[in-house]
Amino acid sequence: QAVASNFPAGFSPATMKSVSAVLVLALIAPWSAEALGDSPVSKALELLTSLSEKITAQGETAEKEYAEFAEYCKTTEKQLEFDITTGEKEVADLSASMEQASATMSSLSTKIEELAASISADEADMKAAEE
Repeated sequence: QAVASNFPAGFSPATMKSVSAVLVLALIAPWSAEALGDSPVSKALELLTSLSEKITAQGETAEKEYAEFAEYCKTTEKQLEFDITTGEKEVADLSASMEQASATMSSLSTKIEELAASISADEADMKAAEE
């Protein structure tokens, strides 16, 4: 039982022996098909060879798709990092501009109040001078 724990989940030594036997048959299929003729064994070997080629092609396709997706992820990651950095800088710049505008607005509000008081005083003086 200690030996079985060395195998991936779902695989036992018996399963591995069966897989090994199928692989050996698949490897000798091209040479033995001529010797066996159209026997059921040769047909099985042809089927195994065909399936092996199909699985290999699917694996190559999947590997290519993975490489393309990994490249897309790297490119997207770099773009997002740039966008985040740029956005954070813009937020800091806009916050500083807002603080400056707020200070200017406060200063101008005080100036308006002073001018309004001065106008009221001047109007009162003008009215007093007319009487």
